[in-house]
Amino acid sequence: MIVSRLYANRMAPDFQGVTMRRLTSYQSELVAQFRTILAGGPKIFRGCNPMRCWQLLSAILFVYLSIPAPVYSQIVTMDAQSRSVITAATANAGALFTDDDMDSAANFDPFNSLVMSTAISNNDPNFASASGEALQNSTIGLFLVEATGETNAFASLTGTGTAIGEALSDFSYTFTIDSLFFFTVLGAVDRFGPVSDAGIELVNTDTMAPVFAIGESVGYASTSINTNGILDAGTYELIAFADTVHQHFGGGGDPTTAGAEFELSFTLTPVPEPSTLVVTALALLGLLAHGHGHRRRRA
Repeated sequence: MIVSRLYANRMAPDFQGVTMRRLTSYQSELVAQFRTILAGGPKIFRGCNPMRCWQLLSAILFVYLSIPAPVYSQIVTMDAQSRSVITAATANAGALFTDDDMDSAANFDPFNSLVMSTAISNNDPNFASASGEALQNSTIGLFLVEATGETNAFASLTGTGTAIGEALSDFSYTFTIDSLFFFTVLGAVDRFGPVSDAGIELVNTDTMAPVFAIGESVGYASTSINTNGILDAGTYELIAFADTVHQHFGGGGDPTTAGAEFELSFTLTPVPEPSTLVVTALALLGLLAHGHGHRRRRA
């Protein structure tokens, strides 16, 4: 109620003049009180009667309200996104057969897609078969991004020929923040197969410096990430991908499957602006003073 009234009074045409005239009478006391606070800490409240303490806090609030608020808008701008799933299959056992498919997100709406490709070539005694499968479920919000992607590739060859299965699930989101933000990322990547890869990365596109990155190697591995930090104002690109290629050439190969996947949860939280921290600190000082006085009265 008091805060609402103070903000309402701030809208009065003569608020600045009234504030300055009132502050003039408190100037010397403010200087003395703050000097004592800096020198003796909480002991200041022992000699501060309730009326004087209230006047002091009122003056501080008037100062705070009379100073124009800093430019600290804490805005997240969703600049661009690129999300797609792509598959391809090639089979050649004397006759070439190919198949490919893809799907992509047109805008920032949730993207849920699964695509598959299959190719079979049968030229007895040679037989080639290949397939690729890619899926992605992802949502992009101002303060929360979640995405999962998975790819699988199959290849089988009897006799001579070629069998190649390929799949890619790709995620990219570019955003700009105008002030400091906390970030938290939880994620994991998994890959199996000789030519499979998966990764998660956040890059500052102004400096091209990575903020974090996992899963850069190729092969059989699982890697997780659970970290947080603070992002400076700037533009960033969040990247995640799962890429798989499985193939047999020449003289045959056992039916085998390769795959890769990623899972990502990324959050942004505004860092409290300086004025908010000041008011919070004043409130804590007030509570400390109240508790100290209450303990003295009980004693």
